[in-house]
Amino acid sequence: MSQDEYGNIFFLRHGETVSNSRKYWSNYFDEGLNENGIRQAEEIGKRIEKMKFDTIYTSPQTRCIQTISYSIGPENALRAIRVYDLKEREMDGVRNMTTVDINNKFGAKVGSILSEDFDRIPEIEKSDLFISRVTNALKEIFQESAGKNILIVSHGGTMCAFLKQFISIDPLPRTFLNCAFLGMEYDGKEFNPRVSVNMKEDWYAPINPSWKGLPLLL
Repeated sequence: MSQDEYGNIFFLRHGETVSNSRKYWSNYFDEGLNENGIRQAEEIGKRIEKMKFDTIYTSPQTRCIQTISYSIGPENALRAIRVYDLKEREMDGVRNMTTVDINNKFGAKVGSILSEDFDRIPEIEKSDLFISRVTNALKEIFQESAGKNILIVSHGGTMCAFLKQFISIDPLPRTFLNCAFLGMEYDGKEFNPRVSVNMKEDWYAPINPSWKGLPLLL
């Protein structure tokens, strides 16, 4: 694909939920934002209020729709295109469980949400199937919104799948902070960072050392 076919891609993770605050891995079910999540969404909205998005895509889960509403307005939440395959990885098998709980029960030492260690636990979507559905959804989004500024509001797992498939990040982060915002542009060959908010400033160093020290924070 050419640069025009990709445009500029912006990712926003949803704000905090009760499950997030308790460090639970499974957050696939439809949970709304808690009070802190609402505050986070309002704060990121102030940071990106001058940015214009031609098209908005979102996971249909409540916490993502609410994040749009509290950050860039309820009218944008209404016009956002719901995409089922942007949902988080299905992880009912570890619902209401922390990393320690999972290790104690299953002997699995999980890292990133894309970790294959999850694959041997019942009632969890296989990592390759999750990555495939997200990748296919993103490719379709990029094609539908050729040359536009695209905002994608979703989940930590969705963002990790993008980094793995389109940038080949290794190792992947466990997930991202709530309301982490990542903007990428495509130069015809690869994606490059444009803006980064609520993310560790050195997250990109293992992929491309030349990015280190870039003024990525708004």
